[in-house]
Amino acid sequence: MSTRHELTLSRVIDSPPEKLYRCWTEPELLRQWFCPKPYTVSYVELDVRPGGSSNIVMRSPEGAEIPCPGIYLEVVPNRKIVTTDAYTSAWEPSEKAFMTAIVTFEDLGDGRTRYTAIARHWNEEDKKAHEAMGFHEGWGKAADQLAELAATLDLADRQHHPAPPHSAPPARTASPDSRHEEQVRALIENWTKAIRSGDRAGILAHHSPEVLMYDFPRVEHGLQAYDRTWDYFYAHQRGPIEFSPSELKVVAGGDVAFASCLIHCDGTSAGPLDLRLTAGLRKIHGQWTVLHEHHSLAVPEENYVDSIPARPSDAK
Repeated sequence: MSTRHELTLSRVIDSPPEKLYRCWTEPELLRQWFCPKPYTVSYVELDVRPGGSSNIVMRSPEGAEIPCPGIYLEVVPNRKIVTTDAYTSAWEPSEKAFMTAIVTFEDLGDGRTRYTAIARHWNEEDKKAHEAMGFHEGWGKAADQLAELAATLDLADRQHHPAPPHSAPPARTASPDSRHEEQVRALIENWTKAIRSGDRAGILAHHSPEVLMYDFPRVEHGLQAYDRTWDYFYAHQRGPIEFSPSELKVVAGGDVAFASCLIHCDGTSAGPLDLRLTAGLRKIHGQWTVLHEHHSLAVPEENYVDSIPARPSDAK
């Protein structure tokens, strides 16, 4: 096979393959090393299986979001991972295919691994562009961070267990809809965390440019208008911001989802108050995106019932 359009990084890491594989396949571990610092990972969802989606969003020091959606082509636990950005979720072709990433973990014994990461491009132009972007420095620094993180892990504490023998029956997996509901739930929880920390880029990260927001007392259309609504929220901070969701409910089917929850808010010019959030989402290019967001005041049921005028028949 020709390698003329490939860029390769290879090094020996003082950790066994199992630890490196965990760092590649467990979201909370991947976000700690995947980007060369000071870049960070602001969002990650991984469906680690051939055909599953890999959705990673990187954030620059200036706050710019860089979506990196893709598909797993091959997964061999503790040995090999192959992904490509030629497709997004459900084998939907991406707008521009850039590369296929091939990562291998060769067990050298004595707790050491030959770690090799290959970026295979469609043409020489893309290869040179990737090299000019800092492939060797960036991927090299990320590999250093990977090695540092892997060295801290305990093999007994893992989310992903070794694959069962081929003769064993396949393990039961969650349905696509339940996985989607978990993804949306994580998105909402991360959104509320961004609000509590004042992370404006994180607040906007998963909203459509054409988002429609029903906020009391007006309707806002578009991401810039949505962003401006938070100016008032943060205008007169009165202490630590509280923005705590409860009773979060998510329903997902196919590429659409609906979420609702109660939120207790305090510490800003908007609070203290309790509001109800409802959100409509669609999966676009492999990433759940908020298209519709509605804030309303949460009124206790007894208050609502008491406010309804009695019917003539009730007064008898």
